[in-house]
Amino acid sequence: MTLDPAHLDKTFEPPIDGDPNAHIFRVDRLFPDPIVAIFRQIGNRLEQVVGLTTVPCKLEEATADHSDEILRPHRAAGLPALEFRWFLEALHNAGHSNSLESMRKLDILDLGCGSEIPEANSWTRYPPELCRALHRAGVRVVGVDVMPQDIKDKNQGWEFHRLDLTEKNALSVFSSNSFDVVSMDLFLGHVNPDATSPRLGGFTFQLDSPEYIKIEMEVFTQALRILRTGGLLKVNNNIVYRKVVDKTNFCFKFELVTGSGKEELPYTYFDCSALQFQECSPQAIPLT
Repeated sequence: MTLDPAHLDKTFEPPIDGDPNAHIFRVDRLFPDPIVAIFRQIGNRLEQVVGLTTVPCKLEEATADHSDEILRPHRAAGLPALEFRWFLEALHNAGHSNSLESMRKLDILDLGCGSEIPEANSWTRYPPELCRALHRAGVRVVGVDVMPQDIKDKNQGWEFHRLDLTEKNALSVFSSNSFDVVSMDLFLGHVNPDATSPRLGGFTFQLDSPEYIKIEMEVFTQALRILRTGGLLKVNNNIVYRKVVDKTNFCFKFELVTGSGKEELPYTYFDCSALQFQECSPQAIPLT
């Protein structure tokens, strides 16, 4: 890979690592793979210090709200529509198309999607209604839950992973930059901020406990990793964050798109906008 110096921001930073000939360049341009990076000059080469591989999401801008026309036949068939309606509204409110044509181009991940199989010592079931609705609509959706998938949903053919999200790196099965939307509804946090969390991996946690906050940080950080640039994180019905590149600190982060975060709905104590995710992929690039 050859870097054209004309594309570099030649505002030098102070020498680094005690080397008077090593300076920091910043670059934001398209290589064969789009990249945002910081380079330092050492002799006649540039060495990449920090690189962010950016894969643009496939979300399209909204022209109209298609919720009603999509939900009408869904309801007419006697199918539950609440989670589907929340999802369609979230896309539209974030400024993106929720037409079937647009959604069928997307890769969607539903964390805590639910299962017809209840947990041990519980008769409560949380059917994976969003995954079912998206799959019926011809949209690629992947579900994740701590409970196994029942035979009916297996036969429908949508992708499912049984994962315990209380475990570190549980989402490592998914590659970076692989989804356009990550949805997580009502499996983190609680409607009552003084209560405990939903059952995660068979346990409940106090919402302000270090153990619970650590779980939230892990899940949200992994969501930031697996989303494509510009992709959306939908949290608890109507809070939506977007993955963006922070070109000052050279990292990925979330910015709030709709809702007012934890102040609007007290589901979560963790502020997604404080997260950062950074890739380091050093490589030497010759000057031309």
